Amino acid sequence: EGEVTEQQYFEAFKAWKKNPAVDVDLVGPAGDPVTLVNRARDLKLAAERAAATKDDDTLVYDEVWCCFDVDDWGEKVSAARDMAVANGLRLAMSNPCIELWLILHLRENPGAQDRHAMQRIYRDLQPEVPEKHVYFAALVPVYAAAVLRV
Repeated sequence: EGEVTEQQYFEAFKAWKKNPAVDVDLVGPAGDPVTLVNRARDLKLAAERAAATKDDDTLVYDEVWCCFDVDDWGEKVSAARDMAVANGLRLAMSNPCIELWLILHLRENPGAQDRHAMQRIYRDLQPEVPEKHVYFAALVPVYAAAVLRV
């Protein structure tokens, strides 16, 4: 749901994986988690309608994921979670923000921190990267470590 960081990360991730079966639809900034889940649900339903109309099951998504930061969304996170479950959507929520995921590429989890602290920690780990940006090439070699640190 972010304007820069998330979009840069997911575009670079898609290019890195080079998997034509993966479609990354970046609708940003789309706002709060409920808005994002609504958009993901609409994309899933549109694909299902297209598949039925064209009698082509390959048009249906195997999985639809909606990614967003928990940040300060409060009850909207629970509402988005409930809506996602009801519509067969998967969620990837970074708590409190995507910078935690980026940090996990480079070091162990720093523990409970607010989003501003996480952003500072990430900037300290990669001072050459402009604020709210991602240098994905530096994260690729340590991607497996980040997965293990989750």
